[in-house]
Amino acid sequence: MTLISRMPIRLVALDLDGTLLNSRTEISPANREALSTATEQGIQVVVVTGRRLHSARPLVSQIPCPVTLICSNGALISLSSGEIVHRDFLPGRIAIEVLKAGRAYRPHAVAIFDIATRGQVTMQ
Repeated sequence: MTLISRMPIRLVALDLDGTLLNSRTEISPANREALSTATEQGIQVVVVTGRRLHSARPLVSQIPCPVTLICSNGALISLSSGEIVHRDFLPGRIAIEVLKAGRAYRPHAVAIFDIATRGQVTMQ
């Protein structure tokens, strides 16, 4: 028996797209039930996604148990209660410098803003 087989599972981390969501962009009843069972056994559920909070939150709200949501590729961490526990986005002036410097390497850029309204994604 290895050390790993004796250690209890304490956390399960899942991506949304291509993992937790089905072809209809829904979390299946079986997956919702499995996640509820996991939390009943003391396992923490974490959804990790590149999506923005405002895009991921409605999907994660389908999960009937407490979930920690890590979104924007790790720049924002939120609890099921809606509380933001970590936020680390580039300040605007630094983002502009990064976009300027990036022109030499890539002719196109996508800027994503942390706002809940339309127009949060700008492509150039």
